Amino acid sequence: LLAVAGANAGASDLSAGITMGRKSDFKSTCSTEHVFADDLTMGATIKNNAIDTIYAKFHESFGDIIINMRPKDSKVTGSIDMKSGDARCVASFDKDELSFLTKVALTSDKMKFGPLSAVMKPTYDAINQLLDLDVCTNIEGADVTMSMSQRKNTASTMTAIYKFNNGVKVTASAAANADMSLKCEGDYNGHKLDGTMAMQGLKTPGLKLGWAKGHGVKGKASTAVKADMSQIEGSLTAKLGNFGDWTTTLTTPYSDVKDTKFALSTKFDV
Repeated sequence: LLAVAGANAGASDLSAGITMGRKSDFKSTCSTEHVFADDLTMGATIKNNAIDTIYAKFHESFGDIIINMRPKDSKVTGSIDMKSGDARCVASFDKDELSFLTKVALTSDKMKFGPLSAVMKPTYDAINQLLDLDVCTNIEGADVTMSMSQRKNTASTMTAIYKFNNGVKVTASAAANADMSLKCEGDYNGHKLDGTMAMQGLKTPGLKLGWAKGHGVKGKASTAVKADMSQIEGSLTAKLGNFGDWTTTLTTPYSDVKDTKFALSTKFDV
């Protein structure tokens, strides 16, 4: 591998690289960028002696516009980023797409709803035909996000995320086809929590629970418990320095305690 890099004093930067393999595969890249004015920056990328991409960045009072053109296939893409206070709108476009605009994401200023203030974040993805709407607020120090998602030919879903100020996050999700899930995760006073319950209609829900905690200085020992609808597993790990890391695991199925399994494993750094 041979690499060459250089810089041209002023507003333009130039870099180049050469890669050679066992099969004498010769590749080179070169990029340059120049500031023509306070509101216009242009650049290009050259690969294997051919122009790969030409781009222009326009800096306007309302925001930034980026246009990319690929001469090889006349591909033109770009984005428009507009800002006003805390509000923001980012739109991506592709001249070959039927809708031209491929994605639009909005973020509103804080809006007052009685004692609460919230930020609206609607997003539309034309390529995947996906519409999302997020409403973000804060309730007594906890961050709360309510989301609605609708994709063409699929059931719409609603999700609520509640982040407690103690590091625990609860996520509840429900779909129009009666699929529901509830997840709790986080690190509370050194206790790592992870629990999930999923349910399809009136079927028996699936449940998974997890707990772990470190002990001693720098967590040289730790215990963990995992449980689902069929078995429970407990483990103990000890880091013994030059003697390696040792883990004991005990797995017991609910159907028959006689099928309990014990495992002992270790890992050494060589």
